[in-house]
Amino acid sequence: MIFLHTLLFSVTLLVRQPSDTAQVNRLNEKASHLMTAVSDSTFIVAEKALNMASKLNYQRGRATAYATIGKMHYKLGNYDLSLKAAYASLNISNELNDVAGKANAYNVLGLNYLAQEKIETGLKEFKRAAAINLSMGNKARLAANYFNFGLSFLEMGRLDSASHYFKQCMLLSEQVPDANLIAMAANRIGDIHFKKGNTKSAISFYHRVIDNKAYQNDWENTFAYSGLAECYLKLRTYDLAIQQGLKGLALAQKIEAKWDIRRAASILHQAYAAKKDFANGYFYQGIDARYTDSLYNDDQDKEVNAMHLKSQVSENEILLKKNQLNEQQNKLNRLTLFFAGTLLVFLIAIVFVIYRNSRKVKRLNLQLQDLILTKDQLFSIIGHDLRSPMSTIVASLDLLKSGTFTEEETREIFGKFSQQVTATSFMLDNLLHWAGDQQKGVRTHFTEVTLPEITVMVLDVFQLMADDKEIAIVHDADPNAVIFADKDQVRIIIQNIVANAIKFTPWKGRIDIAYRRDSDHVSIIIKDSGLGIAASKLEALFVKSGTEISTYGTSNEKGVGLGLMLVKKFVDQNNGKLTVRSVEGEGTEFVIEFAALQ
Repeated sequence: MIFLHTLLFSVTLLVRQPSDTAQVNRLNEKASHLMTAVSDSTFIVAEKALNMASKLNYQRGRATAYATIGKMHYKLGNYDLSLKAAYASLNISNELNDVAGKANAYNVLGLNYLAQEKIETGLKEFKRAAAINLSMGNKARLAANYFNFGLSFLEMGRLDSASHYFKQCMLLSEQVPDANLIAMAANRIGDIHFKKGNTKSAISFYHRVIDNKAYQNDWENTFAYSGLAECYLKLRTYDLAIQQGLKGLALAQKIEAKWDIRRAASILHQAYAAKKDFANGYFYQGIDARYTDSLYNDDQDKEVNAMHLKSQVSENEILLKKNQLNEQQNKLNRLTLFFAGTLLVFLIAIVFVIYRNSRKVKRLNLQLQDLILTKDQLFSIIGHDLRSPMSTIVASLDLLKSGTFTEEETREIFGKFSQQVTATSFMLDNLLHWAGDQQKGVRTHFTEVTLPEITVMVLDVFQLMADDKEIAIVHDADPNAVIFADKDQVRIIIQNIVANAIKFTPWKGRIDIAYRRDSDHVSIIIKDSGLGIAASKLEALFVKSGTEISTYGTSNEKGVGLGLMLVKKFVDQNNGKLTVRSVEGEGTEFVIEFAALQ
């Protein structure tokens, strides 16, 4: 009976396992189809496939799920997470000797390196993937590899090589067929023709994408419409440029493609300006400026991700060196048993020297990383503090250049412009002085600080931004609100919170700034009537950075990224306390408490 029970159990496993692995394969296929759009659904399905494959110890299913997760993180710009998933897929594929899995992982690795401008490294990974797919006769994957070759050469400025591989991609994609890759390659060939001055050929390739009734894709259509607008702008056919540019902008806004929104808005601004339609020209220039600023901040987020990735690589190298040292130690111990006597003392001395040098190297590496981190923080603070006021100054200059205002309106704009330039110049002097003082590491200099004076300096810089959105700022100054803290760090704290309050407060909203005192403490309270912060992000507000907590303001301003991490750090360094209360749709209140001057 026991034998019969065991036999039946084994047969049950044999029958059930193919069904379970087939379910994993179906989930992976579904995730692959969903991947054409960036959505949570793809992650949910891929992670379900990963969990099921892990329970079944189905390694091939795990490798495929990791590759899909890596591709999705790449699309979202989470390059450190994407590389982790891609390497996990590659390691499993190497263990299984699964060449198709290895090719898939190499392709994801290449995309990540290409996105971080490591073009030669990325191209090397694409070539590894292409060699495997060529040997397997996998035309579909080889076509995708050729497209990535084209992107790499395009980034290098080697237009002829890029064009060659885009054409190879189109040929293979027509045989498979793959309509999406055909559209992608046709758009890039059109872009290359435009860059080489072959405007009519570029128009022809863009129309191949738009006029293909059998396959329409919003991502590729917005690229093609903006490309046509760019061509007609060059040909000085401004009405056609505007017509195509508006179509490209509408599609880009629909799919929330920030790069394409900025591109279409820039073309529309130039076309309207050429027609002397300054009102529309200025309107689209404003959209261009907002999304240029947003894309700049996205690049900063990518730099933060790259910093995280470098840190992980450094940790792996340190661990590897430590393991190597431990292995050397074991060898030395075995040798000491063999030689004995005086040789034992000699070998122990060698081990001690190696260990001491290892600690010294590790200590120097940590010091170097601290200096690099300090430099990155200084650049982040200066960029974060100057970008918004400088954008406002540029916008004011463009407004004045349009020549559409009366003499009285021009004088009023000049008055505000002069005030903004003076305040920004004063802030820049302070920033440079502070940055020079911090080059050997961020330090805190405690001194007497009158909080309302610092607040007035900050408001002078951001007043024009608030005026543009008709936001009322009510500052209830208390001349006795005097604290003992670092003046420059306090300014950065207030400046970041006020900037975020303006970004996330809607048109004709309100910001209240007040003070509270007792015998030992002084608090500044900054309350806005803005969008509020979701509870899920509120918990991670001061411990995470970049895309994990980032969101957009009421005019598409980028916010809540690296700035609030610096706020928390400087509040702690000044022995302060930070409290945030927020309700979505009603607003946010920041309360920063400092030690009172005794």
